This record gives sequence, C-alpha cells and structure tokens, in this order.
Amino acid sequence: MEIVLEKSQVVDLRLDLHKQGISIGDDLDLVVNDQDQFILYFEPKRTIWSRFFYKLVPKVFGRLHPNDAEQLTKYLQHASKIRVKVVDTVPKHLSADNTDDAYISVWVKS
Repeated sequence: MEIVLEKSQVVDLRLDLHKQGISIGDDLDLVVNDQDQFILYFEPKRTIWSRFFYKLVPKVFGRLHPNDAEQLTKYLQHASKIRVKVVDTVPKHLSADNTDDAYISVWVKS
C-alpha cells in the first residue's frame, strides 16, 4: 500500500467526534458523488445494545478538501484497493474556536 494523502483535513465535518466515539485509527468509507466531491462515511461501532434498539447505518462524516480530491483522483484510476483512516482529531471542547477538527490519511494499492 502506498500513502497518497498523509494528513488531509476533513471539510464540512457533520458528526460530533465525542458523541459518536470517533478516534484515531477508525476506518472511513470514501464515495464520489455526482458533483465529483469525495464524501467520507463513518460506520458506528456495533454494541450489544445497538443490535436491539436501533439500526446502524453509515453516517456522513464530511468531505475531502477539493485540492486533496484532485490529487487523489490521479491515483484512483489504477487503484485496486483504497484505505481511509482517521489520523488526528480535535474535539470541540479542546479546540480554541469550539469546533471539531479531523484529519485523515489515504492509502492506495495498485
């Protein structure tokens, strides 16, 4: 696996990092929509209670920055496998401007 994006910021973050339990090392899914935006999805962890009380569906995590999306497009044409992981998070209760921040890394296998 070759690292394509070492640390890319997630734009338009839609989930609360603390409430969802998102941490460093969690896997994300990457989907390209019809407007050529790279959308990131997070699949919540399965617990014994989640099996009984609610259905776990992937949630929209955010978008990849447009500049990073252009760079990633070059590698995706020949990729057989892609892996996206959270590499850095700053929850809003620890940030200076009271917002969540998340950074991801992308690996591609040709």
